[in-house]
Amino acid sequence: MMEEKHENEIGKMRKQTSELVDIKIALVKLEVYEKVSMIGASIISGMIVMILILFFITSLFLSFALYLGELFQSFPLGFLLSGAIYLLLLLLFLFLFRRPMKAFIINKTIQLFTSNHEQD
Repeated sequence: MMEEKHENEIGKMRKQTSELVDIKIALVKLEVYEKVSMIGASIISGMIVMILILFFITSLFLSFALYLGELFQSFPLGFLLSGAIYLLLLLLFLFLFRRPMKAFIINKTIQLFTSNHEQD
């Protein structure tokens, strides 16, 4: 009688442990989905902002090229000077800001992966 009671208790404990493990697995899956969703949303919103900034800068440089073309009375020269400024900005970025920007992106990615709760 006592033996049956122990076996019954052990069976209940096994069932509860199995349910607990299943719940924990489901929780981990949901946490992974949440992290992936947060990272995906951050990437997409960042890309949208970057595209809008790119459009703004392109419009600004187009206007600047037209202004320089009017100033020098040569539109090709205005666009050439505007392109040269783009080239200088690219070189400046490559030599001065590439490593800090890379470190910033790595830190932000790690922060997204390790943060417990996203704050708006």
